[in-house]
Amino acid sequence: MPRSISFLLLCLLFSLMAFAQKAQKAQLHSPGELFQILDKSKIVYEFGLMDSTFPCVDRSEVLNDNNRYPSKARDGHNGFATYELTKKEEALLDEGEALFTNGNYEGARTKYIALTKLRPDYAPAFTYVGQTYEKSEQYSEAIKWEEQAVQANFYDYLAHYFLADNYAAIGNHKRAADEIIMASILNRNNKNIRRAMDRIMPAAGYRHRQWCFEPQVLLYRKGDMNVTMNTNPGWMGWAIAKAVWKFEPGYREAAGGAPQGQYNMAEDRECLMCLAFALHIDSSRSWKSDPALTTLNKSVENKMFEEYLTYELVLPKFPFSVYQLSRDQLEDLRKYVLAVRIQ
Repeated sequence: MPRSISFLLLCLLFSLMAFAQKAQKAQLHSPGELFQILDKSKIVYEFGLMDSTFPCVDRSEVLNDNNRYPSKARDGHNGFATYELTKKEEALLDEGEALFTNGNYEGARTKYIALTKLRPDYAPAFTYVGQTYEKSEQYSEAIKWEEQAVQANFYDYLAHYFLADNYAAIGNHKRAADEIIMASILNRNNKNIRRAMDRIMPAAGYRHRQWCFEPQVLLYRKGDMNVTMNTNPGWMGWAIAKAVWKFEPGYREAAGGAPQGQYNMAEDRECLMCLAFALHIDSSRSWKSDPALTTLNKSVENKMFEEYLTYELVLPKFPFSVYQLSRDQLEDLRKYVLAVRIQ
Protein backbone atom coordinates (compact mmCIF):
# COMPACT_ATOMS: atom_id res chain seq x y z
CA MET A 1 0.00 0.00 0.00
CA PRO A 2 1.37 3.51 -0.81
CA ARG A 3 2.99 5.19 2.19
CA SER A 4 0.71 8.26 2.08
CA ILE A 5 -2.38 6.10 2.41
CA SER A 6 -0.81 3.92 5.09
CA PHE A 7 0.12 6.97 7.15
CA LEU A 8 -3.37 8.41 6.81
CA LEU A 9 -4.96 5.13 7.82
CA LEU A 10 -2.78 4.86 10.88
CA CYS A 11 -3.66 8.41 11.90
CA LEU A 12 -7.32 7.55 11.52
CA LEU A 13 -6.81 4.35 13.47
CA PHE A 14 -5.41 6.09 16.53
CA SER A 15 -8.00 8.86 16.34
CA LEU A 16 -10.82 6.35 16.22
CA MET A 17 -9.79 4.07 19.04
CA ALA A 18 -12.30 5.78 21.34
CA PHE A 19 -15.06 5.09 18.86
CA ALA A 20 -14.26 1.41 18.54
CA GLN A 21 -16.09 0.70 21.78
CA LYS A 22 -19.23 2.39 20.55
CA ALA A 23 -20.11 0.07 17.64
CA GLN A 24 -23.83 -0.49 18.02
CA LYS A 25 -23.81 -4.04 16.73
CA ALA A 26 -21.43 -6.56 18.24
CA GLN A 27 -20.96 -8.42 14.96
CA LEU A 28 -19.71 -5.29 13.16
CA HIS A 29 -16.09 -4.28 12.89
CA SER A 30 -15.07 -0.89 14.19
CA PRO A 31 -13.60 1.65 11.77
CA GLY A 32 -10.19 1.07 13.33
CA GLU A 33 -10.40 -2.64 12.57
CA LEU A 34 -11.39 -1.94 8.97
CA PHE A 35 -8.47 0.43 8.54
CA GLN A 36 -6.12 -2.20 9.92
CA ILE A 37 -7.44 -4.80 7.48
CA LEU A 38 -6.83 -2.47 4.55
CA ASP A 39 -3.42 -1.39 5.81
CA LYS A 40 -2.20 -4.98 6.21
CA SER A 41 -3.75 -6.23 3.00
CA LYS A 42 -1.72 -7.89 0.25
CA ILE A 43 -3.79 -5.88 -2.18
CA VAL A 44 -2.32 -2.51 -3.17
CA TYR A 45 -4.95 0.21 -2.80
CA GLU A 46 -4.49 3.52 -4.57
CA PHE A 47 -6.52 6.54 -3.54
CA GLY A 48 -7.56 9.41 -5.79
CA LEU A 49 -10.20 12.06 -6.40
CA MET A 50 -13.17 11.73 -8.74
CA ASP A 51 -13.47 14.24 -11.57
CA SER A 52 -17.28 14.11 -11.59
CA THR A 53 -20.24 13.25 -9.35
CA PHE A 54 -22.77 10.45 -9.38
CA PRO A 55 -26.38 11.63 -9.75
CA CYS A 56 -29.24 10.26 -7.68
CA VAL A 57 -30.52 6.89 -8.78
CA ASP A 58 -34.05 7.19 -10.15
CA ARG A 59 -36.21 4.95 -7.96
CA SER A 60 -39.50 6.64 -8.80
CA GLU A 61 -40.91 3.29 -9.92
CA VAL A 62 -39.94 1.54 -6.68
CA LEU A 63 -43.06 2.29 -4.68
CA ASN A 64 -45.43 1.09 -2.02
CA ASP A 65 -49.15 1.08 -2.67
CA ASN A 66 -52.03 1.68 -0.29
CA ASN A 67 -53.49 -1.79 -0.75
CA ARG A 68 -51.13 -3.31 1.81
CA TYR A 69 -51.30 -3.54 5.57
CA PRO A 70 -48.86 -4.77 8.23
CA SER A 71 -49.08 -8.47 9.02
CA LYS A 72 -47.01 -11.08 10.81
CA ALA A 73 -45.22 -13.55 8.57
CA ARG A 74 -45.20 -17.28 9.31
CA ASP A 75 -41.79 -16.96 10.95
CA GLY A 76 -43.19 -14.34 13.33
CA HIS A 77 -41.41 -11.39 11.76
CA ASN A 78 -43.21 -8.23 10.77
CA GLY A 79 -44.30 -8.09 7.15
CA PHE A 80 -47.28 -7.10 5.05
CA ALA A 81 -50.34 -8.60 3.43
CA THR A 82 -52.60 -7.37 0.63
CA TYR A 83 -56.25 -6.55 1.14
CA GLU A 84 -58.62 -9.05 -0.47
CA LEU A 85 -62.16 -7.96 -1.34
CA THR A 86 -65.23 -10.00 -2.15
CA LYS A 87 -66.93 -9.53 -5.52
CA LYS A 88 -69.56 -7.32 -3.89
CA GLU A 89 -66.90 -5.18 -2.24
CA GLU A 90 -64.92 -4.93 -5.47
CA ALA A 91 -68.07 -3.84 -7.29
CA LEU A 92 -68.64 -1.00 -4.83
CA LEU A 93 -65.03 0.10 -5.19
CA ASP A 94 -65.16 0.00 -8.99
CA GLU A 95 -68.46 1.90 -9.08
CA GLY A 96 -67.09 4.52 -6.72
CA GLU A 97 -63.94 4.98 -8.80
CA ALA A 98 -65.96 5.36 -12.00
CA LEU A 99 -68.19 8.00 -10.43
CA PHE A 100 -65.19 9.82 -8.96
CA THR A 101 -63.41 9.87 -12.32
CA ASN A 102 -66.50 11.43 -13.90
CA GLY A 103 -66.64 14.16 -11.26
CA ASN A 104 -69.65 12.77 -9.39
CA TYR A 105 -68.08 13.06 -5.95
CA GLU A 106 -71.30 12.67 -3.97
CA GLY A 107 -72.19 9.50 -5.86
CA ALA A 108 -68.69 8.12 -5.35
CA ARG A 109 -68.90 8.98 -1.66
CA THR A 110 -72.07 6.91 -1.29
CA LYS A 111 -70.31 3.86 -2.74
CA TYR A 112 -67.20 4.32 -0.62
CA ILE A 113 -69.19 4.78 2.59
CA ALA A 114 -71.11 1.60 1.82
CA LEU A 115 -67.77 -0.17 1.45
CA THR A 116 -66.55 1.13 4.83
CA LYS A 117 -69.62 -0.44 6.45
CA LEU A 118 -68.92 -3.80 4.84
CA ARG A 119 -65.18 -3.64 5.49
CA PRO A 120 -64.28 -1.34 8.39
CA ASP A 121 -60.75 -2.74 8.23
CA TYR A 122 -60.27 -1.60 4.61
CA ALA A 123 -58.46 1.70 5.14
CA PRO A 124 -58.43 2.88 1.49
CA ALA A 125 -62.23 3.20 1.49
CA PHE A 126 -62.04 5.78 4.31
CA THR A 127 -59.27 7.59 2.44
CA TYR A 128 -61.39 7.75 -0.70
CA VAL A 129 -64.38 9.15 1.21
CA GLY A 130 -62.08 11.87 2.48
CA GLN A 131 -60.89 12.56 -1.03
CA THR A 132 -64.47 13.21 -2.20
CA TYR A 133 -64.85 15.83 0.53
CA GLU A 134 -61.50 17.37 -0.39
CA LYS A 135 -62.69 17.75 -4.00
CA SER A 136 -65.69 19.65 -2.64
CA GLU A 137 -63.36 21.81 -0.49
CA GLN A 138 -64.90 20.41 2.69
CA TYR A 139 -61.51 20.00 4.27
CA SER A 140 -62.58 19.39 7.86
CA GLU A 141 -64.85 16.55 6.77
CA ALA A 142 -62.07 15.14 4.64
CA ILE A 143 -59.78 15.15 7.68
CA LYS A 144 -62.31 13.24 9.78
CA TRP A 145 -62.47 10.40 7.27
CA GLU A 146 -58.76 10.28 6.58
CA GLU A 147 -58.05 10.11 10.31
CA GLN A 148 -60.29 7.03 10.37
CA ALA A 149 -58.19 5.57 7.55
CA VAL A 150 -55.05 6.08 9.63
CA GLN A 151 -56.74 4.40 12.59
CA ALA A 152 -57.60 1.42 10.38
CA ASN A 153 -54.09 1.22 8.94
CA PHE A 154 -51.41 3.62 10.11
CA TYR A 155 -49.15 2.45 7.27
CA ASP A 156 -51.50 3.79 4.58
CA TYR A 157 -49.26 6.42 3.02
CA LEU A 158 -52.09 7.87 0.92
CA ALA A 159 -54.16 8.74 4.00
CA HIS A 160 -51.23 10.66 5.50
CA TYR A 161 -50.57 12.37 2.16
CA PHE A 162 -54.18 13.56 1.85
CA LEU A 163 -54.24 14.57 5.50
CA ALA A 164 -51.21 16.76 4.87
CA ASP A 165 -52.95 18.54 2.00
CA ASN A 166 -56.13 19.06 3.97
CA TYR A 167 -54.40 20.33 7.11
CA ALA A 168 -52.47 22.74 4.89
CA ALA A 169 -55.75 23.87 3.33
CA ILE A 170 -57.16 24.89 6.73
CA GLY A 171 -53.89 26.59 7.73
CA ASN A 172 -52.58 23.99 10.19
CA HIS A 173 -49.14 23.88 8.60
CA LYS A 174 -47.28 22.17 11.44
CA ARG A 175 -49.71 19.25 11.42
CA ALA A 176 -49.52 19.18 7.62
CA ALA A 177 -45.72 18.86 7.91
CA ASP A 178 -46.05 15.98 10.37
CA GLU A 179 -48.36 14.14 8.01
CA ILE A 180 -46.34 14.68 4.82
CA ILE A 181 -43.20 13.50 6.62
CA MET A 182 -44.98 10.30 7.62
CA ALA A 183 -46.22 9.86 4.06
CA SER A 184 -42.63 10.19 2.88
CA ILE A 185 -41.45 7.57 5.37
CA LEU A 186 -44.13 5.15 4.20
CA ASN A 187 -43.41 5.68 0.49
CA ARG A 188 -39.96 7.19 0.10
CA ASN A 189 -39.79 7.42 -3.69
CA ASN A 190 -43.21 8.87 -4.46
CA LYS A 191 -42.76 11.98 -6.63
CA ASN A 192 -46.11 13.50 -5.65
CA ILE A 193 -45.16 13.31 -1.98
CA ARG A 194 -41.82 14.94 -2.71
CA ARG A 195 -43.53 17.80 -4.53
CA ALA A 196 -45.96 18.18 -1.64
CA MET A 197 -43.03 18.36 0.80
CA ASP A 198 -41.48 21.15 -1.28
CA ARG A 199 -44.70 23.10 -0.78
CA ILE A 200 -45.73 22.14 2.76
CA MET A 201 -42.44 22.23 4.66
CA PRO A 202 -41.55 25.89 3.90
CA ALA A 203 -45.13 26.91 4.74
CA ALA A 204 -44.62 25.30 8.16
CA GLY A 205 -41.43 27.30 8.67
CA TYR A 206 -38.94 24.53 7.92
CA ARG A 207 -35.91 24.83 5.67
CA HIS A 208 -36.38 21.96 3.27
CA ARG A 209 -34.07 20.61 0.59
CA GLN A 210 -34.40 17.49 -1.56
CA TRP A 211 -31.30 15.31 -1.74
CA CYS A 212 -30.37 11.65 -1.85
CA PHE A 213 -27.71 9.42 -0.37
CA GLU A 214 -25.55 8.46 -3.34
CA PRO A 215 -21.97 7.51 -2.36
CA GLN A 216 -19.43 9.51 -4.33
CA VAL A 217 -17.08 6.56 -4.53
CA LEU A 218 -15.67 4.66 -7.51
CA LEU A 219 -13.87 1.39 -6.78
CA TYR A 220 -12.33 -0.76 -9.48
CA ARG A 221 -9.58 -3.30 -10.00
CA LYS A 222 -6.50 -2.45 -12.05
CA GLY A 223 -5.21 -5.98 -11.70
CA ASP A 224 -5.51 -9.01 -9.46
CA MET A 225 -3.72 -7.25 -6.61
CA ASN A 226 -4.35 -3.59 -7.39
CA VAL A 227 -7.49 -1.59 -6.55
CA THR A 228 -8.18 2.08 -7.22
CA MET A 229 -10.42 4.01 -4.81
CA ASN A 230 -11.59 7.35 -6.18
CA THR A 231 -13.84 9.58 -4.09
CA ASN A 232 -15.18 13.08 -3.79
CA PRO A 233 -14.38 15.10 -0.64
CA GLY A 234 -15.58 13.50 2.58
CA TRP A 235 -16.31 10.02 1.21
CA MET A 236 -13.04 8.28 2.09
CA GLY A 237 -14.53 6.44 5.08
CA TRP A 238 -17.20 4.86 2.89
CA ALA A 239 -14.60 3.94 0.24
CA ILE A 240 -12.37 2.17 2.75
CA ALA A 241 -15.14 0.12 4.30
CA LYS A 242 -16.68 -0.73 0.93
CA ALA A 243 -13.28 -1.80 -0.40
CA VAL A 244 -12.89 -4.24 2.48
CA TRP A 245 -16.30 -5.75 1.80
CA LYS A 246 -15.81 -5.90 -1.95
CA PHE A 247 -12.17 -6.92 -2.41
CA GLU A 248 -10.73 -8.46 0.74
CA PRO A 249 -10.83 -12.27 0.27
CA GLY A 250 -13.19 -13.99 2.70
CA TYR A 251 -14.27 -10.85 4.53
CA ARG A 252 -17.87 -10.83 3.30
CA GLU A 253 -18.36 -14.47 4.25
CA ALA A 254 -16.67 -14.05 7.64
CA ALA A 255 -18.87 -11.03 8.40
CA GLY A 256 -21.98 -13.06 7.68
CA GLY A 257 -22.85 -11.00 4.65
CA ALA A 258 -25.05 -11.97 1.75
CA PRO A 259 -23.28 -13.06 -1.45
CA GLN A 260 -21.87 -10.37 -3.72
CA GLY A 261 -24.72 -8.68 -5.59
CA GLN A 262 -27.30 -9.27 -2.86
CA TYR A 263 -28.28 -6.62 -0.33
CA ASN A 264 -26.95 -6.87 3.20
CA MET A 265 -27.90 -4.22 5.74
CA ALA A 266 -24.87 -5.04 7.90
CA GLU A 267 -22.64 -3.92 5.03
CA ASP A 268 -24.43 -0.59 4.71
CA ARG A 269 -24.34 -0.10 8.47
CA GLU A 270 -20.62 -0.83 8.69
CA CYS A 271 -19.77 1.40 5.71
CA LEU A 272 -21.93 4.20 7.07
CA MET A 273 -20.36 3.91 10.50
CA CYS A 274 -16.89 4.15 8.98
CA LEU A 275 -17.97 7.17 6.93
CA ALA A 276 -19.43 8.92 9.99
CA PHE A 277 -16.31 8.41 12.09
CA ALA A 278 -14.04 9.63 9.29
CA LEU A 279 -16.16 12.78 8.96
CA HIS A 280 -15.95 13.36 12.69
CA ILE A 281 -12.17 13.73 12.63
CA ASP A 282 -11.90 15.55 9.31
CA SER A 283 -11.02 19.07 10.38
CA SER A 284 -10.91 20.35 6.81
CA ARG A 285 -14.70 20.23 6.51
CA SER A 286 -14.25 20.07 2.74
CA TRP A 287 -17.51 18.15 2.60
CA LYS A 288 -19.72 20.75 4.28
CA SER A 289 -21.61 21.51 1.05
CA ASP A 290 -22.72 17.88 0.69
CA PRO A 291 -26.11 17.48 2.47
CA ALA A 292 -25.75 13.69 2.70
CA LEU A 293 -22.57 14.12 4.74
CA THR A 294 -23.58 17.11 6.84
CA THR A 295 -26.84 15.37 7.74
CA LEU A 296 -25.01 12.16 8.63
CA ASN A 297 -22.69 14.11 10.91
CA LYS A 298 -25.68 15.81 12.53
CA SER A 299 -27.46 12.47 12.96
CA VAL A 300 -24.52 11.12 14.96
CA GLU A 301 -24.48 14.24 17.13
CA ASN A 302 -28.20 13.75 17.78
CA LYS A 303 -27.83 9.99 18.39
CA MET A 304 -29.96 9.19 15.35
CA PHE A 305 -27.49 7.14 13.31
CA GLU A 306 -29.90 4.21 12.91
CA GLU A 307 -32.68 6.54 11.77
CA TYR A 308 -30.36 7.99 9.11
CA LEU A 309 -29.48 4.49 7.94
CA THR A 310 -33.12 3.48 7.67
CA TYR A 311 -34.52 6.66 6.09
CA GLU A 312 -31.68 7.51 3.72
CA LEU A 313 -30.31 4.10 2.68
CA VAL A 314 -32.78 1.29 3.33
CA LEU A 315 -36.23 2.72 2.60
CA PRO A 316 -35.35 4.25 -0.79
CA LYS A 317 -34.05 0.86 -1.95
CA PHE A 318 -36.75 -1.22 -0.28
CA PRO A 319 -39.82 0.90 0.54
CA PHE A 320 -41.83 -2.21 1.46
CA SER A 321 -39.44 -2.82 4.38
CA VAL A 322 -41.35 -0.06 6.22
CA TYR A 323 -43.83 -2.75 7.27
CA GLN A 324 -41.09 -4.34 9.37
CA LEU A 325 -40.92 -1.19 11.49
CA SER A 326 -42.97 -0.63 14.62
CA ARG A 327 -45.09 2.47 15.21
CA ASP A 328 -42.45 3.70 17.66
CA GLN A 329 -39.76 3.31 15.00
CA LEU A 330 -41.89 5.24 12.51
CA GLU A 331 -42.27 8.04 15.03
CA ASP A 332 -38.50 8.03 15.60
CA LEU A 333 -38.03 8.48 11.85
CA ARG A 334 -40.41 11.42 11.87
CA LYS A 335 -38.40 12.96 14.72
CA TYR A 336 -35.22 12.36 12.72
CA VAL A 337 -36.55 14.29 9.73
CA LEU A 338 -37.61 17.21 11.92
CA ALA A 339 -34.54 17.28 14.17
CA VAL A 340 -31.81 16.36 11.70
CA ARG A 341 -32.79 16.33 8.05
CA ILE A 342 -34.47 19.73 8.01
CA GLN A 343 -31.58 22.12 7.49
